[in-house]
Amino acid sequence: SAGPVWQTTFVRGAPVEPPSSSASNMRLTKAYYTMQGSKPDLQNLVQGDRIVIQLTLTPEERRTNPMIVEDLLPAGFEIEAILRPSDGQSGKGAFSWLGNIASPNIAESRDDRFVAAIDVREKAVSLAYVVRAVTPGNFVLPGAVTEDMYRPQVFARTPSGSVVIKREDG
Repeated sequence: SAGPVWQTTFVRGAPVEPPSSSASNMRLTKAYYTMQGSKPDLQNLVQGDRIVIQLTLTPEERRTNPMIVEDLLPAGFEIEAILRPSDGQSGKGAFSWLGNIASPNIAESRDDRFVAAIDVREKAVSLAYVVRAVTPGNFVLPGAVTEDMYRPQVFARTPSGSVVIKREDG
């Protein structure tokens, strides 16, 4: 017929390369520490090792940004604890070397990810949690992502990496 024809096409797949870091009106950094506060060798972890992951959100606009933060875990990690503001208190907290830890509206440790909701206003805020290396192998270390709940153009993503977990017995 001579009438118009509409077509809808769906494509599914996984990228060949992990997505690179990206940001718009928000910055997100992801840092890794040993339990004592030094930098771990992520290519040389051993089963049972615990590390602290710190996520820092820095706004580029002076307004309330209701952010969702999601950090996927590599297959070899399990979350042990979500750190509270008192854990980072100067001179008092066990993780005082982290500095101020924010109090999110919600923070959850799920089987495969850390998820939090937090309002970010004028200054940077940090969230932190502890993971344990449980499964030996070579794993992709996904980047963390954050997005404003009401303005999807405000977002940030950290770069991906890799982690190697060796057997406890050698």
